[in-house]
Parts: sequence; C-alpha cells; structure tokens
Amino acid sequence: MDSCSLTMNRVPVDDTTINIEGVTSNDKGQYNLQLPLTPDTPQKSLFSRSINYVQGLLSSWINPEKSVSLGTEEFIHRLLIKEQSFEPDTLYLVRTNSPEAAQPFPYSGAYEFQEHPHFGGTVDLSTIPIGQWPDKLRITGTLNLSGSSIDRLPKVLIVNGDLNISDCKNLTSLSETKTVVDGRLIARNSGLRSIQSELEAQSVDLTGSVDFSQLGSADQFNVVGDVILDGCQSLAGNIPQWLLTGAPMPDGQSRLISLQDTGISHGTDNNPVGPPVGLSITWEDETTS
Repeated sequence: MDSCSLTMNRVPVDDTTINIEGVTSNDKGQYNLQLPLTPDTPQKSLFSRSINYVQGLLSSWINPEKSVSLGTEEFIHRLLIKEQSFEPDTLYLVRTNSPEAAQPFPYSGAYEFQEHPHFGGTVDLSTIPIGQWPDKLRITGTLNLSGSSIDRLPKVLIVNGDLNISDCKNLTSLSETKTVVDGRLIARNSGLRSIQSELEAQSVDLTGSVDFSQLGSADQFNVVGDVILDGCQSLAGNIPQWLLTGAPMPDGQSRLISLQDTGISHGTDNNPVGPPVGLSITWEDETTS
C-alpha cells in the first residue's frame, strides 16, 4: 500500500482562527494544507495556571479516563490517514494551538482539560474529507464543519467554543450519546431531522433546516439561551410544551424562542396563551413577550 504524507504550510493571519483553505493531494498521496500562524495572545498568570493544573490533576484522579492529547495538525493528519484508526473508548483532546501549550509548565493531559476556551482557536474541518471519528472527542476551541459531507458525529462530542454544522446536508442527528457546546450550536440550512440525544449549549440556531421535525425531552435538551427554529417547517404540530414554558436565562435576561416560517401560530391548541416572564416567543404570525 502506498504511503501517505502530510505537508503543512503556515501563513500569517490577524486572529486566532485556524482556517484551512483546502486540501490537495498529488499522485504520491501527499496532502498539502494551508494553515495560518497563530499570533500571540495574552497569557494567564502563573498562579492561575497553577490552580488550573491542580484542578485538572484532581479531576483526573477522581474520574480516571483513557485520553490522548493531540495538536490540531496531528488530529487532521489522523482524519486523513485512514489506516491509522482511533482507539475505541478513548477521549481525544484536540488542542487548538493554545499559547498555554508553549508555557514552561509540566505537560499533563489533566492540565489540558482545564484550558480556558478564550485561548482556543478554531478547528476548521469544512473542507476535510472525514472518513472516521474517534468515539469521544473534545475540542478546546470552536469546531467548524459547515458544508461538510459528514453523516455522523462522535458518540460524545465536547466543544469549548461554537459548533457550526450549517449546510451539513447528510447529518440528520447529533452525537449518539451526548453533545456539549460551551458556545453556540449553529445549524443553519442543515440536514438535521431531530435532536433526541443529550444536548447542552448556550443557544441553538436551526434557521432553514426544513426537515427538522422533532425535539427530545426537556431533560435531554439543556439550552439556556435562544432557540431559533425559523423555517423549520416540518416542526409544525410537534412543538413540545416544555419549550414554550421555559425559564429565563441564568443572568435574568429574556430568552427568545423564534418560530417564524414554521406554520406554528400563536393560540393554537398545543401552545400557551402567553409565555411566562423572561421568555419571548416569535410566532408565525406575531411576536409575544
């Protein structure tokens, strides 16, 4: 079998995003990736890093789990090299070129778990031909899969920034077990049909996902902020009551449930006369707050 190698060229950029413009290969099976350089960002104090390090060690001792820490480039390399599969039942932690990794501090997988999302960049896999996933995956920054041909996600996916699966037409459901997004779940014009596994996110935007038709239970759907369902026309008649009677956001601000262009109008049999305090609902035909 021919060997396959990965060549990476770095170009400077003005932010912390790792933006992969494209992947090309030659007749020798060599891949060429254009990866930007990561600029300097403010560093946490030695005291703060020490506290995080100790917390990480304690967490790993209390909850031991087999894990492998990878840099962004090495993770992409594994995705491309089909012969090098991921080990089952192992959590793969992908470090998004955080400046913390360059600190003169002892290396520890437990410490990597405690990296603050502010220091993470973006892993852009929108143009990567992904043929395999690890069972468990954690990204220390944002994960961009928009426009990808993927048809599934890892069984357990943890993203410390935003997760963008917009225009992923082949992806009809989220992770089989659990999806945790510290930021926004962006799934505009996606192929999602249902969310019936455990989901935690700050907000969800499913605008234009016309085949989306079903939400799981309130226990599964833990979204503290806005839920945008505009254009989810298959959802009509399946809107759960718990979504329309939710609590305000933790900071006391009103949260928005948007149902424009869904066929779901205010005052139908399965909808309340008015939302509780702290919840704003935009219906098909009017806005109630």
